Amino acid sequence: MHPFWSGVAFAEHAAIAGTGAANAAYFAHRGYTARGARRLGALLLTVLFAAISLDALAAVGLSEPGVAGALLRAPLLLANAATGVVIALGAGR
Repeated sequence: MHPFWSGVAFAEHAAIAGTGAANAAYFAHRGYTARGARRLGALLLTVLFAAISLDALAAVGLSEPGVAGALLRAPLLLANAATGVVIALGAGR
C-alpha cells in the first residue's frame, strides 16, 4: 500500500475510535443520569459506540487498503462526527 493511503487509513481509524469513544462517554453519562426508557436507550447507544470504537482500534492494519478502504470507512467516520456535532449543539439544553 502506498504510504499516503496507509496514513489516511490510520487517521481514519484513529478518528473513528476517538469519536466513538467520545460518543460512548456522553451516552454513558446520560444513562447514569436518566431514568426508565431513556436510560435503556442511552446504555444501548453507549454499547454501540464503544463497540464501534473498539472495532476501529482492532482493524488498524487489517482493513481494505487504498482508496477503496478509505471510501468504505468514510460513512462511519462521518456518522460518528455528525453524532458528536449534534451532541455538542444540544449540550446547552
